[in-house]
Amino acid sequence: MSGLRRQARFIIICICGLLASLGIQLLSPNPADSTVRFPDADLTAMMLAEEITSATPNGINEGVTLYQNGRFAEAAAAWQRALELPLETEAIALTWNYLSLAHQQLGNWQEAEEAINKSLQILESLPDGDKKSQVLARSISTQGRLEMSQGKLSEGLEKLEKATEIYEEIGDTEGVIGSQLNQAQILRYLGRYRDSLKMLMPLEENIDKQPDSQKAISYLSLGNTLFSIGDFEQSWCYLQKGLATDISMSNSMVESSLNLSMGNTAWAIFQREKDLKNQTNTDKNIDDLVICQNEDVPRINAIAKEFEGKAKTYYAEVVANSYAPTTRLEAKLNWLRLLGKDERKSEINNSWQQIEEDLAALSPSRGGVYARINLAMMMNEVGDRTRAKQLLQQAIDEAQTLDDRRSLSYAIGYMGHIQESEDQSQAIQLTQKALNLAKDAPDIAYQWDWQLGRILKAEGKQTEAITHYTKAVNTLQTLRLGLVSINFDFPEINADLQFTFRERVEPVYRELVDLLLPAAESHPSQENLKEALEVMEALQIAELETFLQCSLPRLEEPEKIEEILEKFDNTKAVLIYTIVLADRIALIVKQPNHALEYYSVMFPENQENRQEMADFIEVFSDSIQQGVGQGHLLGSKIFYDLLIQPLSNLQTSQTTTLVFVLDDILRPIPMAALSDGTQYLIEKYPLAVALGLRQIDFNPWPQRGLEVLAAGFEGRSPSFDKVRVPLAPIGKVGDLLDTIQKSIRGKKIINTSFSKDNLESEMNLFPFPVIHMTTHGQFSSNPQDTFVLAWDEPIRVKELDELLRSNQRASAEAIELLVLSACETAKGDKRAALGLAGVAVQAGARSTVATLWKVTEDSTVELLEKFYEELAKKEETKATKAEVLREAQLALLRGRNEEYKHPRYWSPFIVVGNWQ
Repeated sequence: MSGLRRQARFIIICICGLLASLGIQLLSPNPADSTVRFPDADLTAMMLAEEITSATPNGINEGVTLYQNGRFAEAAAAWQRALELPLETEAIALTWNYLSLAHQQLGNWQEAEEAINKSLQILESLPDGDKKSQVLARSISTQGRLEMSQGKLSEGLEKLEKATEIYEEIGDTEGVIGSQLNQAQILRYLGRYRDSLKMLMPLEENIDKQPDSQKAISYLSLGNTLFSIGDFEQSWCYLQKGLATDISMSNSMVESSLNLSMGNTAWAIFQREKDLKNQTNTDKNIDDLVICQNEDVPRINAIAKEFEGKAKTYYAEVVANSYAPTTRLEAKLNWLRLLGKDERKSEINNSWQQIEEDLAALSPSRGGVYARINLAMMMNEVGDRTRAKQLLQQAIDEAQTLDDRRSLSYAIGYMGHIQESEDQSQAIQLTQKALNLAKDAPDIAYQWDWQLGRILKAEGKQTEAITHYTKAVNTLQTLRLGLVSINFDFPEINADLQFTFRERVEPVYRELVDLLLPAAESHPSQENLKEALEVMEALQIAELETFLQCSLPRLEEPEKIEEILEKFDNTKAVLIYTIVLADRIALIVKQPNHALEYYSVMFPENQENRQEMADFIEVFSDSIQQGVGQGHLLGSKIFYDLLIQPLSNLQTSQTTTLVFVLDDILRPIPMAALSDGTQYLIEKYPLAVALGLRQIDFNPWPQRGLEVLAAGFEGRSPSFDKVRVPLAPIGKVGDLLDTIQKSIRGKKIINTSFSKDNLESEMNLFPFPVIHMTTHGQFSSNPQDTFVLAWDEPIRVKELDELLRSNQRASAEAIELLVLSACETAKGDKRAALGLAGVAVQAGARSTVATLWKVTEDSTVELLEKFYEELAKKEETKATKAEVLREAQLALLRGRNEEYKHPRYWSPFIVVGNWQ
């Protein structure tokens, strides 16, 4: 791999999305399912262990050997004895430095601080020289590690930066690398992921030039960093390389840490693939799971279950061979996490004595506090609250002794969680105390605001609960905009954070809306209705940004919800905003010149929760796509009764457009196919879909010439072989593009002319108001499986976003209408509906016509022929885009071809965005 590609791997394109931090739990789940992530491996200790094996002065070697074997108390005693020997002054300073390191490992913070201060005082009295500088850099590094261990991250970072400068001055390359690795670790703790990667980028370029022992440490740091941004495949790759270096005889601490990180990464891959299976309802064999993109590393084909086994194997290796008590216990606890609940309870009971011994062997440290918290949460999950509370109290006592506010906040907060079901008053006090301790730690604070909101809600204190939920949501918004994930524009980096977002963060938003719109309340205040819309708008943007892995453009002062709603007063449109809650659908309706109206509709029988409702929607959608018989009519009536029938005050006419903002699980529903039993909804009204209120452009179609750039290809193109899904050749594309040109003037690019570069060139040469693509396209929950195909290569989601934006930048005019035909959603992917259309609208296309599923060629040609025929008359008829599409759909529904009257053929077509 060339140096350029290696460097490109770490180029950061934009800050966005949502990620879990390393060493601290940035976005943890509901505490009931939570673990607190242990601190990273102590890189300083590892690298100092390497340093003191080479040229240590006489009398210090005994401590060196003991330290390397994890016998830190004995090492401290040996170095204390060495101080009584006749040593050179620099050697005395170095010995105090090592003594501080040993005390840090033992959790003797006062002794550690006294020792490092003695080292620095001795060095201060010495004349300048390379020998002094080398020991000084080591001592400053040790001091930085001490401050980092005590939670003084910024101070620790300053010390390491100073040490790096000294190493650079004396030309100590290995010292520079070691110090930079430590800096990168602290930067991650501080949430500065971009800076951490910038620090690691040049190190990755030169890893092969390092000694094996330091090479292994570098791979460990890179693997942990990539793990922290969700790129588990590349994390696995670097960790494997670390284990492949010759470290077994030189530093068992490094080897144990690599094995532990391998177990954590395998566990993360297993969990992600299990979540993916739950999302898609498929038993996907992940033979496209590329663990290392490097040319010299083979692809690894595996199913999710296999990674569960890999995780257990690596954890068992650490438990059996690691001498570090914290590392060994972390592996043991993570291994227990992989067991089923009953099996875990049995295993804990059988090995409780050994677990207690392991806990007793831990030095006072943040890692020890986290070990007790994690074990306590496991005990609570298996029903042993007595042991759980005992462990948490031990964690609280130890955190107080350490004066560690972060770990103390976690310990007290989780104690509050356990008290929720026993003593809510005590739970509130404990959670509030944990929140006060987390004032400077928003990644922890949002959890306790969420927990307080949940407890207060259970007590019936709705107003106070709303206050804390709102704080939690606002904190999450700040985290998302400030810390969160990193977008890379190269396939080597694949930060996969969507499932973390869906499972761990989305519930906070929805639970707040549930409070604002209680089921028993038939008339929430206008303020609560608007606040609910604000929260859902934030959730919509968060979902899209998490998928795109890029922060979307924002105005300094975004338009207020009430200002957007007022714009509906000047349109012939009714807004129907749907929100799916735990047991019901909330409908917020805005009619022209009316206040907001609210309707709450309980799920039908046999669909008692969101998941069951989502499954029912999938069955309904499948029944339409089958295209035979009348099996879909029952579902059409049920969803009509859920979403349309309750709107008793709806004042509409044949020219009134219904504009739906559909919540996630409702998006696969073809609204045109809903039926009151006698008529389909499309027979009554023009329909449109918006992804959110702030995604709507209300401006009417500008008075300019109607010209189209029509692109597509027939048959099988080279791009078929560059995507991971099976595709069938497309037919009759030439006929369709010719038909379009008969109705609207413009330019046609077909087959080999339809390249990505040529498409971009044509769009930049002339600002076509209408762009039509007939090609394979797919939207999936995986960005790598989201694309439209040009002849030569796929245009993936990020490239499509940039392509459409470049057209807008090239001219003052936005793309008025993008038409995507022959596109589809990923099979079984519940979150894929509206995806490509949504990306297009967000990128600057004012509206998009797309399909919810792949449609047949003949019927599509017939429908789009009518669509463009009506579109060509737009200046004369003043018809809106929604009305034009409706006419095309009705042409099939009421046409001569009996087959095409089935909603399979006309209902998946939708207008997304501006409908006017």
